Amino acid sequence: YLVKVEKIKHNVLSHTERSDCLSPVEFLVKKQIYIKVLPFRDKLLNEYKRMKFHPERMSYYLEEWIRNLEWDWNISRQRVYGTPLPFWYCDNGHLVPAREDMLPVTPEKSEPPVDKCPVCGAPLKPVTDVADVWIDSSITALYISGYFDKPERFKRTFPTSLRLQGTDIIRTWLFYTLFRTLVLAGDVPFKDVLINGQVLGPDGTRMSKSKGNVVSPLDRIDEFGADAIRLTLLDARIGDDFPFKWEKVRGKKLLLQKLWNASRLAYPFIGKKRFEKPERPHPIDAWILAMHRKFVETVVNAYRNYDFYVVVEQMYSYFWQTVADEYLELVKYRLFQEDLSAYYTLSRILKDIIVLLHPIAPHITEEIYSLMWGDKISVQLERLPDVSDIEYDKRFEEFDAKLMSLTSAIRTAKIKNRIPLSAPVKVTIRGPKDLLEFSKSIETDLMRTFRIEEISYQEGETLTVELSDHGSLSHHSAA
Repeated sequence: YLVKVEKIKHNVLSHTERSDCLSPVEFLVKKQIYIKVLPFRDKLLNEYKRMKFHPERMSYYLEEWIRNLEWDWNISRQRVYGTPLPFWYCDNGHLVPAREDMLPVTPEKSEPPVDKCPVCGAPLKPVTDVADVWIDSSITALYISGYFDKPERFKRTFPTSLRLQGTDIIRTWLFYTLFRTLVLAGDVPFKDVLINGQVLGPDGTRMSKSKGNVVSPLDRIDEFGADAIRLTLLDARIGDDFPFKWEKVRGKKLLLQKLWNASRLAYPFIGKKRFEKPERPHPIDAWILAMHRKFVETVVNAYRNYDFYVVVEQMYSYFWQTVADEYLELVKYRLFQEDLSAYYTLSRILKDIIVLLHPIAPHITEEIYSLMWGDKISVQLERLPDVSDIEYDKRFEEFDAKLMSLTSAIRTAKIKNRIPLSAPVKVTIRGPKDLLEFSKSIETDLMRTFRIEEISYQEGETLTVELSDHGSLSHHSAA
């Protein structure tokens, strides 16, 4: 007999934030269709290691998912739209698949391959459920490589080179793709797996309409341009989540404007021209070429490891700080003197920068390339820069350190003493003997770049720069 009736409160999930209703989810027990996965767990654990993960730590999430599997793959969904499941069933729970020559097939619109259930003889009914979305997407590697209809192509292209995806679908898209290709083709689907982090809202949380923190690139693409947005999205370590902020995009736009302005400055001297490599380049040119070799090798290696943020960092540290802020200022007077060493060096390093930046900033680099060189229909047809002919050793690192300390000290002294950079001055440089000798070796470059009328030298323990301008004396010290 009935003892008591009372209301109880269930802990239930609500519809995802992607839905507007946020209604409670009611769980119903229904029969589903499964693909056996558990018998393949050991094979999956062994074989996934043949794929190289970027970053390497992301392999942990796939391994943990495989290791802790407790059920097979439920492939049936009770939805209105989706890929039909090619099965018929009887009331006794037996499944009858379509013949291969019937595929693709919609069971509701087609007759079954047999008149009755081959197991129990009961009448057959069409399965009206649709397939889990990963049923389709898990065969992408097989499909594009020609597994189903292009055997020769499949031999050449499988396993495929790279899978790009986010962290949130490691346990679904990546796992099911690995499972399907191992079972069907006997091999892993990709050589490399690149796992991107999540682009978060400006507040550092996942973007959500209900939170009001969704950012669309289209909102301000006319203001900043597509390239600046691309560089912003790539300026984070692979696999790391990061908040999207328009301030960062503004910084990337300034970087690209710097590249455009440098190209405009160079165009009258090197545009649409070819130059032979000098037998003995000017010391400043030899220095920037050595730094350029280091830059090219770093960027090419970064691309090979999918470390796009390194490419962005190098554009700041090498192009902006070294080429634009230092080399272009030091070489400017020689450009007007029609110095062939300067022409060759500037043309080579700018072209290499354009070629290497193109994969992540395609629009501005294509425009600059077509205006400055245009050797080919598109910069995409250029080969990666070869810098094996450029001399590089420890001497250039020492040259770089001494040059940066001198130019920084002179420039800072002028700024601190409110002397315009274009104003003529007399300079006294105090410092260690080796630094003074170095300064003398590039004295003309320093004088022409910083409008120095006269340089005198005095030995000292640390670098000190004294300026005299309009009868006043000031100094700036730099370690």
